[in-house]
Amino acid sequence: MTKLNINSYLTLTLFFLLILNQSCDKVINENYILEGDAEYGYVLVLNKTNTTGFHIFGDNNKIYKKGVRVKYHNKTAISENIDTVFLWKGCPVISAHIEELKVDSSFALIDQKPLDSIWGIYDDGHRPNKMLRPNDSDNQINKSNFHCYWIIQTKTDDVFGPFTKSEYLNKRNALKIPKKLKLSFED
Repeated sequence: MTKLNINSYLTLTLFFLLILNQSCDKVINENYILEGDAEYGYVLVLNKTNTTGFHIFGDNNKIYKKGVRVKYHNKTAISENIDTVFLWKGCPVISAHIEELKVDSSFALIDQKPLDSIWGIYDDGHRPNKMLRPNDSDNQINKSNFHCYWIIQTKTDDVFGPFTKSEYLNKRNALKIPKKLKLSFED
């Protein structure tokens, strides 16, 4: 092979690797992407930036970013609280491991196996609440029966959850989600 052919071969290989890497991501709609994470599985990430906001650091420095305010509806023992959180493009909305995701033009239904609940967390002295990834991590995910369920109104960025199965079904009915959009366990 000549030097030109080797360079062409390397360029072509790099191009295909980039395409292969991007094909792991699945566009859900204009707002969200199901993104493959080589270490942890799938996460749901934000795919839009239409708001300007800023983050204030401990030394009072501000950093401005384009992003969006996502409204998390967190169920507590007393009431359902709404926390509006500013996120920027590419920021995880629901973390790994996404077991199943169903979408239509208005809603996304998510079945999640939260890895911190399956694997556990620990403090290594440098990064508190770091997930402990055991050697048989994939096996633990597959064997686990622990699920959390989420509902996202994708047009308004309202995020409901995490829910148990019965809480999810009640919220699903309250939001009047069409019966044709459902997770596998609902069959």
